[in-house]
Amino acid sequence: MTWHEKDNTVRYNNAFNVYVQGIPSNVKPREIYEHFHKFGEIQSAKINENEFGVHNGYAYINYNN
Repeated sequence: MTWHEKDNTVRYNNAFNVYVQGIPSNVKPREIYEHFHKFGEIQSAKINENEFGVHNGYAYINYNN
């Protein structure tokens, strides 16, 4: 589930893509965005979920630069 996307053309640029693991199950996607937004402008952010809608404890954050 992608919960924040500004521009799909830049979304797959791995130069500024950060993989984050160890996210506790009680953390909401918006909280992840708000935390990582402190470090720069986010182009897109994705937190992976299982078939029951529970996230798997990791996310991808793609910064503009």
